[in-house]
Amino acid sequence: MLIDTDLRKGRIHKAFGLSNKLGLSDYLSQSDTSQPNIHNSVIENLDVICCGKNVTHSSELLMGERFKRLLDTVKVNTTSS
Repeated sequence: MLIDTDLRKGRIHKAFGLSNKLGLSDYLSQSDTSQPNIHNSVIENLDVICCGKNVTHSSELLMGERFKRLLDTVKVNTTSS
């Protein structure tokens, strides 16, 4: 799992040719229970969460409980090959 945590100027979506809609910043800014888009990449066994909309308060979002829960979910649902 590759998560673009550069919420100010993320570029991972461009490198992989992926949509940046409903990315990490969008997920962290919302209060509903939806998940960010998880994209399959062209690299086998690599999924990507793009950064989403650029924000100026990225440190607050990344230090929040919602990001911790996402990482816990990713950890549980991701198996190593």
